[in-house]
This record gives sequence, C-alpha cells and structure tokens, in this order.
Amino acid sequence: HISPFNARQTMNCRDFELFHRCDMQLEHISLHHHDFYEIYFYLRGEVSYQIENRNYPLMPGDLLLVSPNELHQVLINPTSGPYERILLWLDRHYLKELSHHTGLNLGTCFDTTLRGHTSLIRMTLQERELLLDLANILLGEQNSQQYGQEAMRRSGMSQLMIMINRLTNASRRDPVPDEEHDPLIDKVFDFINDHIGEDLSLERLEDIFFFDSGTLTRRF
Repeated sequence: HISPFNARQTMNCRDFELFHRCDMQLEHISLHHHDFYEIYFYLRGEVSYQIENRNYPLMPGDLLLVSPNELHQVLINPTSGPYERILLWLDRHYLKELSHHTGLNLGTCFDTTLRGHTSLIRMTLQERELLLDLANILLGEQNSQQYGQEAMRRSGMSQLMIMINRLTNASRRDPVPDEEHDPLIDKVFDFINDHIGEDLSLERLEDIFFFDSGTLTRRF
C-alpha cells in the first residue's frame, strides 16, 4: 500500500487519512503545523524529527505523536537510502466521536499537560508488529468497497488508538531519554502558552529573559 509523496498538509477526509510512504530522495520539508493530529510511525532511513523545541533522533520502529498546531519538521540524511514511514492524520472531531463511541478518552496520549508526557514512544518488537498489523488492516480498508467497510475502519481505528494510549501510559512511567532541547526556549514556549493574549513582542521577551534579541532569535 505504498502511497506516492504529496506535499499537501490539509486533510481531504473528515475522519482520518493513512499513508504508507517510501522515498529514495526527498526534498527539504519546511517547519509547519496543521489543525489535526498526526501519528508518525518510522520504519527505516536516517532521520531526526523536530517537534516545537524538541529534536528526536529516531530509531526504526519509533512512534511520534504530534498535536494540532505544534510546529514540526522531519530532518533527513539524503544519503541514507530509502526513507520509509507510516503517517496517520486524524481529525479532532472524529477522535472525539471515537472516544464517545468507546467510552474512553482516546486523546489522552496527546495531552501535553500530563506529567511525564512525551511525543516519542519506543516500542518492543512485539508492539511494533502489532501496530504494523493494525495499520495494514486500515490501509487495506481505505479504498475497500467490501461489506462492513465503514465498521471495519471505525473498529480498527479504535483498536489502534487504544493501543497507542496504552503505549503512552507505559512511556510516562519509563520515558525515552534521548531527546535534545534548549532549556531557555522551553521557558519561552511556556511563557508564550501562558500569556498568548498579551504583548509577545521580541522586545518584551528580551526584557523578561535577559537575552539580547539576536541570541533569542537565533536559539528560537
């Protein structure tokens, strides 16, 4: 179910879109954000992934969770051979519908306010194989016209999100240590999030954090 690369960052469906992509050469992808959830399942290549102020050096089999409006970007070594991944785009309203249908809060895995939250999940071989099986079932149902196709899509997505929430619960207890970040920019992000309706000019941030504008701009 390999999907050709497409640079669009908007959803065409009202529930979810799933892509299995493998590229030999891929141009630079700019830092961007969108208004839906993204789940990124890294299979092979040599990449790191930036989400807001965190940079995650990835290993094959890693899973990344990106919330709506989080800035993110993949950084690819162009000489590393095939770059393969599975991408899931998930509409916010559809995730609420799934949560209501299952009686569970399936959006908990994206909740950055929870203690120990991490965007990176490093799985065991058994967990990776189970996740890949669920993804392949959903990929097969995307363009299917068989009996019960919509029910299969809904039940498959519910199973996938339940599994991902189980994985994030385990990751909060035993977080993955290898992420890179800048403590100053962590503080700037926190301040912006807490004062989003106020003056956030560079001059004010400079006064608050005691850094000149050039240093702050460069590190941001």
